[in-house]
Order: sequence, then C-alpha cells, then structure tokens
Amino acid sequence: MKNAVLKRFVFITLITLVVSTLVCLWLVGDYNLNQTKASMIDAVKLIDYSLDYSEDINEQINKINPLIVDSSSRITVIDKNGVVLGDTYKGINYEDNHLQRPEVVEALKNGRGIDVRMSDTTNDRMLYVAQLCSDNEHILRVSVPYNGKVYLALWMLPAVVLSSIFAFIVSVLFSRHFTNTVSKPLQQVTDEIRKIQDGDYSSPLKVYEYDEITQIASAAHNLAQKIKLTMEEIVTERNKAQYVLNNMSEGLVLCDKNGYVSSMNKVANVVLGCGNVPIGKHIVNYTRNVDVINGVADAYNKGKTVTFDFDAPDGRIISANITRATENSDIGVIMVLIDVTTDRETQKLRQEFFSNASHELKTPITSIQGYSELLTSGMEYPPEQKKEFLLRIKKEAQNMTTLINDILMISRLEAGTTVQSKNEFDISLMLDEILLSAKPMIDEQKLKVVCNCPSIIINAEYKRIYELFNNVIINAVKYNKPEGSVNINVNCAGKKLHFNVKDTGIGIPDVSQQRVFERFYRVDKGRSKKIGGTGLGLAIVKHIVNYYKGTVTLRSKLGEGTEIDILINL
Repeated sequence: MKNAVLKRFVFITLITLVVSTLVCLWLVGDYNLNQTKASMIDAVKLIDYSLDYSEDINEQINKINPLIVDSSSRITVIDKNGVVLGDTYKGINYEDNHLQRPEVVEALKNGRGIDVRMSDTTNDRMLYVAQLCSDNEHILRVSVPYNGKVYLALWMLPAVVLSSIFAFIVSVLFSRHFTNTVSKPLQQVTDEIRKIQDGDYSSPLKVYEYDEITQIASAAHNLAQKIKLTMEEIVTERNKAQYVLNNMSEGLVLCDKNGYVSSMNKVANVVLGCGNVPIGKHIVNYTRNVDVINGVADAYNKGKTVTFDFDAPDGRIISANITRATENSDIGVIMVLIDVTTDRETQKLRQEFFSNASHELKTPITSIQGYSELLTSGMEYPPEQKKEFLLRIKKEAQNMTTLINDILMISRLEAGTTVQSKNEFDISLMLDEILLSAKPMIDEQKLKVVCNCPSIIINAEYKRIYELFNNVIINAVKYNKPEGSVNINVNCAGKKLHFNVKDTGIGIPDVSQQRVFERFYRVDKGRSKKIGGTGLGLAIVKHIVNYYKGTVTLRSKLGEGTEIDILINL
C-alpha cells in the first residue's frame, strides 16, 4: 500500500512540475517580450527627442545607438513615403522601400507599430518597434535581435530543470512523510493482528493521528484481550493435564480409533524414540516396532488387552499394555509403557547366579562325596592313601567354604545390607598381614614382591578394605609366573586412596578384559580350578570400589602381566 500511494504521489508531482515548468517558461518568455517592447518604446521616444531631422540623420543615430540602446540594436529613420533616410546597419539598401513593413504600416495607422519577424536586410529574427515622430513627417524604428520564447526557454532550461529537480525531491520527501503518516499506522495495526495470530497479546493500545485507524486498533486490541483470557484458561487446564502426564513414571500414549496419536507424554516419547514428530500423526510415524503397531490395531479391532515386552531404541526393556477405551470416548486406544529393565535384568542375574553357584558348589561336593564313598566302601587302603583322601576332602571343604563366603559377601554387597563400623587402622600393617598369609604361595613360585606403602592411617571399614587389597594381591600372586614379580604401590592424598598392583604373570587376553569383573567368570577355567579360584574375587573388588564411588582400571597384555589401578574416596 505504501509503495502504491507513494508512486501515485510521485506521478502527480511529476506531472504538476512538468506543466508548471512549461507554463512558467511561457509566462517568463511573454514577460520578457513585453519588457523588451516597453524598453524599446522608451528608447524610441528618447531618440525622437534627441534627433534634429534637419541635420545629418545617419551621423546622429550612429552616435546615439550605442548610448541609448546597445551595439546589437538597429535604428532606422523612414519618411512617410517609405524611403530610408538613415540606418545604423551598414549594409542597408537605401533604395529598398519600407512602406509595406508591418510595423511601419501600423505606425502610420496607429502612431506605433510592433512586429517580430525575419529581417529582409540582415536575415536575422528581429523585434521591431516603429513610431511616428513628433514632427509627423518621419517614422523612427528601433529593432533588436529576438529569437523568441523557445530560445529563452532553452536558455533558462538548466536553471529551471535544477529547480524542478530540487522541487521534485522535496515533494517526494514530503510525499513519503505523508504516506508514512497513513501507511505506518496501518502497518502497525497489521503487525499487531499478526502478533495476535502468533499468540502475543501483550501489545498496548496506541492512539494514532487518524481517528479511523485508532478505532481499528482499538477493536483489534479488545479482541486480543478476549482471546488472551480464553487461551490462558485453556493453557492452564492443558498444563495441569500435561503436568500429570509428564510426571508419570510410565509412558502414556492415546490414539483414536484409526491409530492416530492424540496425546503422548515425555516418557513415551523417549521410550518409542520418536524425537520431534508432532502430535496428530499415525502410530507408524512414532515407532517402527511391529508389535506396538499391531498391538494398537488389535486392541481396538478385537477389543482385547494386548500385553508384551519389547526393546526400546535406547536398549531398555519395556512392558506394553494396550487397552481399548470405552465406546463413547473420543479416545480409541490407551497404551501404557512401563520400564521393566531392572526387573528383567535382576531376574536374569538371579537365575545366572543360582545356576553358577549351583555349578560351582557341585564340584567340591561331588569330590567330597567320592572320596567319602571310597573311605566307607570297606576296602582296605594304605594309611598314606587314606591320609591323602582326607586331605583332599579337607581341601574341597575349604574351597566350598571360601566359595560360600564369597557368594555371601557379594550378595550382601549387591543388596547393600552390609553395615560395618569404621575404625582407624594402618594400611601398611594390613598389607603386611596379607603378604604374610600369601607367603607360602609367594615362596612356592619364588616371586619377588616389592611393596611401597608408607604408614597411612585411615578411618574406614577394615574388612572391606582388607577384602579389596587381598583379592587383588592374591590374584597377582596366583596367576604369576615362577620367579616373577609383584609391585604394590599405595598412597593417600586427602580423602582419596590410590592402590596399584602390577605383576609379571600370564596376563589376560583382550577379549576377556571386559568380563573379568563379572561373577564366576574365569579366563582359564582349568588353571583357576587347579589353583583354587572361585571366579568371584574381581567381582567383589568391583563392588567394593563402587561402594566407595571409586574407579578401577585394568591394563593387561597376554604373556607379560597385568596392572590393576584403583582409586577410592574414603
């Protein structure tokens, strides 16, 4: 609108300037002609008064011409018969009769004559003023070169054009200002209406220069306030419902009878992994899980509750319960999604635990049962062999006791039911006790053990710290090579205890390094059973480290040794 109005103003201004310029040039030309005529009439009167017609006329007018008029003018004296008596033009033909010249004819008739025409003598366009002299016997004529109004217009054109351009620019600026006074308020009202469409109702009511525009703005403002109040009520109710939905621990999806989603909370969005898909599309746009898609269709079409588990995109196990809504409801299907990952994993771990525990206990029990049957079979065995059977029974009983104690400990650690009192103790003395108990194995393999641990007094659960250090050190001794070495380094900085054990043992393959902290996992089952391992040592280590919110790092190379680095917060 602004541009259209401005274009019309500019067009009208341009037409007005062109017309006014032409009229101005015409009037100026006409005025200039009249002024020239008047000055020439005065000059004729003055020359007539100065001439003595009884003397030499040519001599007199040649003296008067440059004084009274100018050098470009021409003075001619003619008698009543048209004979030229004198002329300031040197090339005059005195034999040429001027009686029929228009200005001469008019002067003889009316006393004065004026004419603009081409001179037959000079071939120039001239303005002639002729007047009957005071003696009524002569006609005095004065002429000056005159190119007409067009020439004057061309001469004035640059100045006129510049002034017109200036006037045009000023007019355009004023036009823009005037256009803005009309279009700007209308544009502002339009912007306010658009803000209302976008949900912004905060703009204040403005008063404009024109009452009509103010009335439009007032109507839009009142409408905005009504819409605002209505929207606030709707948003309040919707927020209440959304708050309840988003704070549910379960995912909730509502679909119509055709499978189009009408509502979905945040939990369901994350579980289905649908991202930023807007509400209102078919269920296939929110998940690619065939069971979910078919479950929605079956629940509505068959009127039955569909229940199943599926894997979410983020790896969790989700239990879906899909039910058809009541007949009179706009909702077709209600789908509830529950995260059962922990329950399923706990169930799986429990099954694996009992299976592994049963398997590990079966071996020593079978061995004890076998040797007991041999001793009670009634057969006679040498005393040395009987003693060997009893020692094997004792060893298997010890292995079973160790296994049961480890199972009980890891169970208590996982359940978080072990509550131990803290007390102060010296870590260096505790390490001495551990190394003393491991001395038979160390001496048997001729290991070199280097322990760098200053006297460090800490306040912690002694049994847990002991189990942590003991399991790591015993593993470094058990799985070492003959004449190998074990390096133990312990230091404490503030509330952080750093424990590092490095051995030159058999090492752990890369594929097994991520699993050695699992319960009952053994890298070499045959070797582990031979040296009495239960497969729970490092699992206990990891649980204790987690209890202290610490970290455990394992670095190992097959055939070269293993390094375990532990950092715990006391």
